[in-house]
Formats: sequence, C-alpha cells, structure tokens
Amino acid sequence: MARVVDIRCPHCDVTSRALLPEDGLLVLGPCPACHEFVLLVAGIPLPVDKQVILYGSTEEKQEHLFSVLSSFLEQRINLLIDQVEENTDRLTDYENARQFQRVDHPEMLAGSPFPDATPLMQQISTEEVRQFVEEELPRLDDSEYFKTIFH
Repeated sequence: MARVVDIRCPHCDVTSRALLPEDGLLVLGPCPACHEFVLLVAGIPLPVDKQVILYGSTEEKQEHLFSVLSSFLEQRINLLIDQVEENTDRLTDYENARQFQRVDHPEMLAGSPFPDATPLMQQISTEEVRQFVEEELPRLDDSEYFKTIFH
C-alpha cells in the first residue's frame, strides 16, 4: 500500500508531501520547491547532486548515489551501535535477573526494573502482525476497547 509522507528538502528546507509507492525503499526525484534532487531512503530525504544525476555517466551516478547511501548508513549504524552500548547494562541486568530467577531466588527480583520483561529484540510473527492488523487495529478508535488495553 502506498503511503503519504511529509518530506523536508535537505537543500531548501521546504516541507512537502509525497506519495511513496509500496516498494518505496529508494525513490529519487526533484524537490517541488527548489527542483534540486533528493534521494528518499525509506522516506528519509538525503541531498543528491542534481548535476551528477542529470549529466554524469552511469558510473558517476552510481558512485555518487553509493556515496550518499554509504554516508547515511554509516551514521545510522553508529547510532545503532551507540544504542546497543547504552542498553548493554540494562540487558546484562535483565539476563542476570532471569538467571537468578531460574535458580529459585524470585525474592531478588522484587524492585527489579525487569521483573516481567520480555527479551529485547523479540521477533513478532507474521500471525501476530495479521491478528493485530485485522482484529485489534480497527478497534483502537473504540474508546472502551482502548481503555482495556491502555488503562
């Protein structure tokens, strides 16, 4: 399903709306305000050199887009690594608490920030997504149902 996203041009800072196609992981096009080229990566706008895109050779275009994507991915990967490192202590505390619980010391979990925690990064199954989309999502506008979940 296509989705509408608000995009702020990295060249002129004007915000406009765009319709991303279903497979809109990568979309390249001009800003409607300044006409400079923007590469959308999963809806995130990145500046692209219009001259290279319009007049460069295939190799120059590929190299330029690869460079733009590489810089973006490097920044994102560094953010992920920072987040993992920040959460390592919490994960270690959680693992220690779960291990302690397995050896019959539940009293030690009293006051723990993780007594009922589920493992970080637990995958959601396709069936769980289907159930949410088909059964629960349509009911979120129902205030009584909403209160049963988020009371």
